[in-house]
This record gives sequence, C-alpha cells and structure tokens, in this order.
Amino acid sequence: MDHNTYIPRLAKIIEIKEEVGGARPIKTFRIQLLNKNDFAFRCGQCAMLSVFGRGESIFAISSSPLMKDYLQFNILKMGRVTSSLHEMQVGDIIG
Repeated sequence: MDHNTYIPRLAKIIEIKEEVGGARPIKTFRIQLLNKNDFAFRCGQCAMLSVFGRGESIFAISSSPLMKDYLQFNILKMGRVTSSLHEMQVGDIIG
C-alpha cells in the first residue's frame, strides 16, 4: 500500500552537530526513519519536517541519496519550527 503523503513518516534524531554558534546558529541533524524502506530521494530534493505541536517546515536534504542509513539536514535557527528543532535532543521523534 502506498504511503499517504498527508501522514508524517516518523523519524528519530540520531545525531546533532552545532556547525555555527551565535545569534543565528546552524545545526546539522541526522535522522533515521523508523521505517527505513519508506523513503527515497534524488539530489536537490527537500523534505517537510514536523515538530509535533509546533509546526512544520520544508528543508533541503543535505545527505547523499546513496546514504541509506540516515537523512541529513542543515538547519538555521530562524523561526518557531527551527527554534523548536534546535531545542530537540538525540532520540527525539519528529515527522
């Protein structure tokens, strides 16, 4: 059965790395889909990330499509959703 695009796929944050500090920090997030066979992408594509109870935003995928173990995103802390992402910890679940 095909996945309903309106229902978020769940993913666990497996690594967070602070790339830039200061007033507008950038963090790299690596996430692992709970259903690993559930997602494929090409270079240049993006994904909608959901922080439950806070909102969702679209982000460019910065990892290679050849990396099947995780997806990686570089996220600038700018608004409500990105601020919420920056407060999350390894092991937290996002959509």
